[in-house]
Amino acid sequence: MARRITLKDVSARAGVSTYTVSQALAGKAGVSDETREMVIRTADEMGYVTNVLAANLKGQTSSTVGVMTASGRNQYYSMLVQGIDGVLQQYGLHAVTNDAMRGGVYNAELERESVSALLQQRVALIVATYSLGESSLRAIREWDIPLVFVDSLPPAAAEPCPFVGCDNRLAGELVAEHLAGLGHRNAVFLGFPADWNTRLPREAGFRDAASRLGMSVTTVESENTAEGAYAAMRGHLAEVGSGSFDAIYASNTPLLHGVLRALRDEGLSVPESVSVVGFDEFEWAELLSPSVTVVDQHIEQIGREAGRLIAEIVTEGREVTEHLAIRPDLIIRQSTAPRH
Repeated sequence: MARRITLKDVSARAGVSTYTVSQALAGKAGVSDETREMVIRTADEMGYVTNVLAANLKGQTSSTVGVMTASGRNQYYSMLVQGIDGVLQQYGLHAVTNDAMRGGVYNAELERESVSALLQQRVALIVATYSLGESSLRAIREWDIPLVFVDSLPPAAAEPCPFVGCDNRLAGELVAEHLAGLGHRNAVFLGFPADWNTRLPREAGFRDAASRLGMSVTTVESENTAEGAYAAMRGHLAEVGSGSFDAIYASNTPLLHGVLRALRDEGLSVPESVSVVGFDEFEWAELLSPSVTVVDQHIEQIGREAGRLIAEIVTEGREVTEHLAIRPDLIIRQSTAPRH
């Protein structure tokens, strides 16, 4: 195990006295805002803030599993956590959720606070549904807290680390094959920011299959919100016109919501003017008019598989590094139709 970072280490790195570091981290008076922010940032980079909490908890056991999510507004996460927690409860465990998004944007400070909060709650394991920051990964690793990635592949800094999620590349291939088979030749891939590593295989699978089948793909990037998708699609339509594409693949449910609203406001009908495919099955997909063709990544199955893996690690002390990719299915509904 790495040597524990001390107050003196932070003092040396920050270039201030240990007294100043102590006062700044404790939130006490007598330290300027600029110095306080610098000390907190330095301590965070070194893993000190989290380490103090972990040191106080070291050796204690817990029945709580912490789940770090990346947008509570996306119903994907509620369904995923429900699947995880349903299995954990069978083992006397339960999940608590912390979100690292603020206003639809990743917030590093919020993540730091959330990781500290999970340590304070004596978590037995942390589930990451996105790529955690380096300081969070370092603190988790230093204090021997088991870590499982669900949905998002582990970054190189976290390997070897277990993973459960969808085969996102295959999902993209299924969508491209369906659209090309209907005669579509010009598609738009609407993607959330590439900082989220699930974006890359979803796009790569779609692009590679489309290229093989003679369908061109234009990528439009959006903030990871319905509002962002709406603005991105309205902007794209204003730039290239509605006749430049005949299909859209929206890479998650919030983006699908924004796309449908943008098309409606532009007076474009689905699927007569453009076919639309979403990523993730959702309860009202069949109730919309037209009903929506979607990739079903089997969210609850991913949650259950993750729950079983977590329970084995926590209750049996197993060291697990396996990656489990769940095969997705394409549910074809009315929002996609042949081109004439």
